Amino acid sequence: MKNILESIALVTNTVPRMVIGIAFLLTFSGTSLQNTFLLMILCNVVHYFSTPYLMMKSSLEKMNASWETTAMLMGDNWMKTIFRVVTPNALPTLLEVFSYYFINAMVTVSAVIFIAGARTMVITTKIKELQHFAGFNKIFVLSLCILFTNLAAKGIFSLITVWRENAKKKNTDSKKTGVFIRRAALAVMALIICFFGVNALSGKSEAEQPVVIYSNADDEAVTAIKHALDENGYKDQYLFQTFGTSELGGKLMAEGTAIEADLVTMSSFYLDSAQSTNEMFAELDFSTPTLEPMPSYYRPLTSQEGAIFINTEEMDRLGLPVPTSIKDLADPVYANEISVTDIKSSSTAWLLIQALLGAYAEDEAQEILSGIYKNAGPHLEDSGSGPIKKVRSGEVAVGFGLRHQAVADQKDGMPILAIDPVEGNYALTESVAVIDKKEKTNPLAMEMAECIVKYVREELQETYPNPLYEGETVNEANQSAYPSKFPEPLTTDLLTGHQEFSERCKKRDDG
Repeated sequence: MKNILESIALVTNTVPRMVIGIAFLLTFSGTSLQNTFLLMILCNVVHYFSTPYLMMKSSLEKMNASWETTAMLMGDNWMKTIFRVVTPNALPTLLEVFSYYFINAMVTVSAVIFIAGARTMVITTKIKELQHFAGFNKIFVLSLCILFTNLAAKGIFSLITVWRENAKKKNTDSKKTGVFIRRAALAVMALIICFFGVNALSGKSEAEQPVVIYSNADDEAVTAIKHALDENGYKDQYLFQTFGTSELGGKLMAEGTAIEADLVTMSSFYLDSAQSTNEMFAELDFSTPTLEPMPSYYRPLTSQEGAIFINTEEMDRLGLPVPTSIKDLADPVYANEISVTDIKSSSTAWLLIQALLGAYAEDEAQEILSGIYKNAGPHLEDSGSGPIKKVRSGEVAVGFGLRHQAVADQKDGMPILAIDPVEGNYALTESVAVIDKKEKTNPLAMEMAECIVKYVREELQETYPNPLYEGETVNEANQSAYPSKFPEPLTTDLLTGHQEFSERCKKRDDG
């Protein structure tokens, strides 16, 4: 039994954090622990258990085994022995264990990103969120916060250890010190219990709960949605949490109606797949005539097209030819001067892959994409906004990404030029949907969805010009030259297939 327990204790260190996070997501979805700090603590305890286990085992093995016998002869029960004999002698190791847990919990992200919610986001998950928007200045500041917090914690743990050692040497104060440390530990435990208790008891009634909104939208869309809600009477009545497309898509597919969100704005193809799998969205009870037929459970908010864009100053400086097609980007002349996104992290890359597979046979498309990845080198980005930011700064001369971002920079007088590739300007829409939680559905969610659809489009069209509803028009200056639509319906299965295609192209490039 001892060997079995030890094997279980040691195996947790070999399981990837992402696997543990997804396991906790699937196991506790729909329970009272879902999206709580307690679940995040439990996840970290399980994942990092092996090292503290070995530390404590080593400490206990060094203790005199006769102490337990002596305590029993004196009439102490097992619990008294633990508190009066074992704990004081193991205190230095306990402090090291707590320090180990504290520091690792401060920097972990792969597991907690799947189990954190709008009310329980921590700094590391916020950093992951900011990566989606390429907010590197904020990421830098938050990283420093984590560093300084860990340094302060290490300093406090070291001071406690030194203080205890000094007290032991003096001997006279050791008993008082031990009592003080035990009382301090009990006080900390009491504060933690009170924290969780107050959070649990101070919750509002279901009717008063704020609407939780999950979104994968870019900064411009998030700002417009908040403006629409705040200016129409819903200020302070919602919690807005953004995720990367893959993270939010994973939560929709895994959690279904148990998801914390009441309202989501998400890539339409993910909403279609989530509805097909989980039947999780409510029928919208308001009417808004769209230009194209739409399912009854969501309404589109934005339409985002892909395009090539260049930094004209860098192109002139380097003497590079102006590309007219995506195929041109595979030319070795653009080596290390191209930035594109990775389809594993951002759906923006799907616009490029759709264009290639829509225009060329698969073998030729694979050869072209392999050449593009080779030219991109270190400039393969996780964020859909990554390429335009690198082109703006002059770090690279050419990028492929969201057309509206390049057009906006062009209008602002920046040396950016948007180029519509002859393979086509493929588009992805993002839509709003209400989670159908039956009797637990937040009554304000449908109202807010209607408010967003009715009042957000005017501001959004300044950034995302494509018309989506009857009566909307687009300025000819913003109209793409080759608007295109992929011949197959966009689904998560199709996305998975194109992700596999992308990985084959990367391996071909590595070869």
